[in-house]
Amino acid sequence: MLIKFARFNIYLFLACIVFMSVTGCETTSDHPKKKGKVATLVEFHMETRGDIVTKTQTVPIDRANPVYVNVDRTAFLNCADLVEADLVEELGGFVIRLRFGMEGTTLLDTCSSANLGKRMAILCISDQTRWLAAPKITKPIRDGVITFTPDASRDEAEKIILGLKEVIKELKKAAE
Repeated sequence: MLIKFARFNIYLFLACIVFMSVTGCETTSDHPKKKGKVATLVEFHMETRGDIVTKTQTVPIDRANPVYVNVDRTAFLNCADLVEADLVEELGGFVIRLRFGMEGTTLLDTCSSANLGKRMAILCISDQTRWLAAPKITKPIRDGVITFTPDASRDEAEKIILGLKEVIKELKKAAE
C-alpha cells in the first residue's frame, strides 16, 4: 500500500515538473530570457492481446510507416527509477540508452523474463506525446539497461535526453 502511495507522489511530482516547464514564469526584469528546460517522461508498456478493450490500446510505432501494436494501458515501468539517460553513437546512427536503479532493474528483469517474444512499447511525454519505439524482447533484461533506436531525429533525441536528465536531477533533489 505504501509503495502505490509513494508512486502516486512521484507521478504527481513529475506531472508538476512537466507543467512548470511548459508554462514557465515570466518576469519583468531586463535580464535576457534563458532557454526553458523541458522535462521529459518515459513509460514502458507491454504488448498484449487486443481482446480486453478497456485495458489495452492500439498504438502507432514509427511515424513514416506505422506499425500498430496492442499494448496494456498501464505502464509497467516509468522514469521514476531512471538513473541515467544517454544518446550513444552506433554504427550508422544513434541509440538511446536508459539505465534504471535497483527497483527498475528488478521490474525490467521480471517483466522481460515473463514476456519473451513480445514488444515493449516506449512512450515519450514531453512538449509532445508520442511512441518512440517498440523493441522486441528476445532475452531477459537483467542489467537494468534498455537500448533502443528511437523514431526521432538526432535533434529530437538530444532534446529527449536533456529532458530525461532534468527529471533525473529533480528526482535526486527530491530524494535528498
